[in-house]
Amino acid sequence: MKYVPNLIPEHSRVNIDFSKADKVKRNSDLIKYLLLAGSGIFILAGLINIFTRFYVGLPLLIAGVVLIPDVTKIIEETLQFNFNLKLRSIFILICIGIASFTLPDYQAEEKAAAAVEKAKQEKALAEEKKRKEEEERKQKIKQEFLSAYPFITDGEYNNWVTLSNDSIKNPHFTKASFVSLKKKEFVKRQQDSIKLAHEEERKEKAEARKRKLEQQKAYEDNTEYYNGHVVFTGPRGGKYYINSNGNKTYIHR
Repeated sequence: MKYVPNLIPEHSRVNIDFSKADKVKRNSDLIKYLLLAGSGIFILAGLINIFTRFYVGLPLLIAGVVLIPDVTKIIEETLQFNFNLKLRSIFILICIGIASFTLPDYQAEEKAAAAVEKAKQEKALAEEKKRKEEEERKQKIKQEFLSAYPFITDGEYNNWVTLSNDSIKNPHFTKASFVSLKKKEFVKRQQDSIKLAHEEERKEKAEARKRKLEQQKAYEDNTEYYNGHVVFTGPRGGKYYINSNGNKTYIHR
């Protein structure tokens, strides 16, 4: 196509201000980005609250979706009306109002639930503390008891505590009767132990005497006598005995 200068008369020409059009486009893009950013904030807030505060999260999610320009276009095409920025602002304010109206109820419920949970934890801690104090008290009583009555074992004490708490089966199994019984048992064990030790000692002595007699008999059976004296054999095979003077007296045969 060939350019023809001055084809349109000067008085019929329309001057287009492209700088103004660019400015409008930039403002439109800025609004679009702001709407997308706001949409992201509302959707994020809705997702955070939807599972725990449903009627807070749902309006915020709806507000966030409505702010998306493409969604607005679909709504306008479907419902055949101009869902302009003013109407969207009013709709979003309504959503925020609903969320704000229901939020205090959720906060009150959460606060009450937190108070109940805190009370449960405090009760559990108090019960645990009480249990530990009771255990320490019982352990202290036990140590003092075993120190006062060393002839009673740890297991015997535990059995007595269990039995003494059963007032139906053992209504008279008191501390005094328990200590007296265990003392008698301890004394009997001591006596039996001493008796057993004496019996073992007697048996050992009897065995020693028996062995000595057996050795002496064996010695006597293998010993030669001469006139009542024990006969010894010298290094050269000679026979002799020790006389009354303590000297060797050889036997001539």
